[in-house]
Amino acid sequence: MLWKKALLSFALLLMGGVGSAIAQTGTITGMVTEASSGDALPGANVVIVDSQRGTSTDANGAYRLTGLEPGTYQVRASFVGFRSRTQEVDVAAGETLELNFALAPDAMAMDEMVVVGYGTQERSDLTGSISSVPTEDLAETPIESAQEAIQGRVSGVTVTQNTGSPGSGFSIRIRGTGTTGNSNPLYVVDGVPVSDPTETGAGGISFLNPNDIESIDILKGASAAAIYGAQAANGAVIITTKSGSAGERSVSFSAYTGIQQTPRTIDMLEGPEYAALRNEANINAGQAPTFTSPSAYLGPEGSTDYQDLVFERGITQNYSLAVSGGTEDLTYRISSGYFEEGGIIDKSSLERLNARVNTEFEVNDLL
Repeated sequence: MLWKKALLSFALLLMGGVGSAIAQTGTITGMVTEASSGDALPGANVVIVDSQRGTSTDANGAYRLTGLEPGTYQVRASFVGFRSRTQEVDVAAGETLELNFALAPDAMAMDEMVVVGYGTQERSDLTGSISSVPTEDLAETPIESAQEAIQGRVSGVTVTQNTGSPGSGFSIRIRGTGTTGNSNPLYVVDGVPVSDPTETGAGGISFLNPNDIESIDILKGASAAAIYGAQAANGAVIITTKSGSAGERSVSFSAYTGIQQTPRTIDMLEGPEYAALRNEANINAGQAPTFTSPSAYLGPEGSTDYQDLVFERGITQNYSLAVSGGTEDLTYRISSGYFEEGGIIDKSSLERLNARVNTEFEVNDLL
């Protein structure tokens, strides 16, 4: 009987110690909601920073963290598509605290998401190589076309203009020469593949005003064919244009002008000098002189430098005007542009007029 009493006393002592330990720990409870609407965010993660302690919110956005020793804790709440938030709280022995989180939506940066096929993917999930043209390069550099925006800015991509004439097409080669008969990549503008077989190397994107381009992503790997099919076997150039946003109306205008000219011409001989050298060459070759009176080989109007007749100073000018705005249900961006490039050769020039309307209208939650 004595040993039974001793065992019972030890059990009661042990239970009392456990109860005392449980009473000494604290608890944190609360809600995780969306900041703008106040709606609950089920499945949000709530963790103690720099520890293995954490939990998820239930269907009502509520969470509960128990068994916390007295002390100061950094508690962080996070949810996909929302900015994570961290709060500091002091937990006392046996105390139950309420700590609520209101998370704001996070507009993911363009370099984190890539528009592919009929949706988007995180850049880290893409199996193929991908490169992007920095947005600031598009805004700060006076360029003629979207292809010129890529030239010299992306490794592994070669962009060459077919001729030096203003408005001539560009050839883009990704990873060198690709499939037989056609080495051009696929061009996708706002999710729509475009092509123009009548315009060599242009790929159907010559109609785009560079000022309307938001971003350019290049899928360089052959895995692009898994998204767009065999037409993307040579890679894909994905272009996203600018769109409006809800808020006050915004009006933007940009303009620039410049000149281009031949940096250096060849020094030419005048008529008498050419005739004298031509006679000297004939004599050295054992032939009769071509001109009997070299000094007379000067036309009625003097010597003519045909470089002066062919080359001229070309004027380039560009003007772009855009109006954007909208509401929560309707956004719009209307833009127009005028571009003129005068070549350095007489009678060679490019004149282009662009107009574009980009709107999004939400009829209801389903459409």
